Amino acid sequence: MEKQTSWKKILVEMILFPLLVIFMAYLVFKDCDFKSMNRSIAGSDPVFLIIAIICICFFVVCESINITRVLKAMGYDIKKRDMLKYGAAGFFFSGITPSASGGQPMQLYYMSRDGINISHASLSLLIELAGWQLVNIVLALFGLFYNFKFLMSASALIKWILGIGLLADTVILVIILAIIFDQNAATRVEKIAAWSMRKFHKGKYMLKIRDQIREYKSGAVYIKENPKLIAKNLLTAFAQLMVMYSITYFVYLALGCSGHGWVEICSLQAVLSAGIAVIPIPGTVGANEGVFKRLFAPIFGAGLVMPAMLLSRGISFYLCLAATGVYLLIAFFIDKAAEASKRKASAVSN
Repeated sequence: MEKQTSWKKILVEMILFPLLVIFMAYLVFKDCDFKSMNRSIAGSDPVFLIIAIICICFFVVCESINITRVLKAMGYDIKKRDMLKYGAAGFFFSGITPSASGGQPMQLYYMSRDGINISHASLSLLIELAGWQLVNIVLALFGLFYNFKFLMSASALIKWILGIGLLADTVILVIILAIIFDQNAATRVEKIAAWSMRKFHKGKYMLKIRDQIREYKSGAVYIKENPKLIAKNLLTAFAQLMVMYSITYFVYLALGCSGHGWVEICSLQAVLSAGIAVIPIPGTVGANEGVFKRLFAPIFGAGLVMPAMLLSRGISFYLCLAATGVYLLIAFFIDKAAEASKRKASAVSN
């Protein structure tokens, strides 16, 4: 029943997501000079745009590698097609659900269908997520200090949005690491969560919180026993995020801009991505575009910031969302055909 309800929720969100995109696009582009924007995009260098597309493909592949590395260490033989399926599911369902809440449940669903033990699948996702969060916050904090003067010159609204987002991300990461590495901290977090749930009459969520804390504890044991594997995952997460944040720089070059370096643009994108990640909108649609417009206006200039936003966000999110959705659809039909073939072979042998 839970799985059925989850599927219904995902389907509703898939239907509502395009409507949200259309509404947000109206708000973002309502005062845009489309002729000028189209000229800028048409005149952009295709070589740098192709490099940007390769970057987002690499991003999904890295997530797939990090998830399956743990599973392979546990003895599972993961096919490359299935490996990419897990990464694609993470990107696609995270993109269409609020606060990326649908990514991991759907990854677990695909893994369980492929015969992977649910506890092993959960552990692989926990380690992948913890490593990704750690690297993401480190890069964002570096970006904050590296571009401190620039960020302080931004509008008050942008400073508040990014400041609160970065603070929330950092607090969440500290709590996760404390639960994983400190038994006393895990107990305290569980007590605080129980008190909060009772206070706000949300006791039904307490079981899920306890299950999550238990997963973190089991993850702690695995992390301590496999430091080399964890180091590899952190390096992969670092490469994954660096190429993702570099997309904006390649768009910068594609539009013929100059004067700002890779480190500056890449680190600013890290601050932007981490700062708005906590906004509970599917794919942070609208929020990402709006903050990009204001944050990167001094970098691209008033005339090119809209084409830059469209290309950067289009490649790093919308294009990848469409590609991963198509891949999952193709994988669905291939899996169905394989199942039908097995049933037919079984019927013939009987």
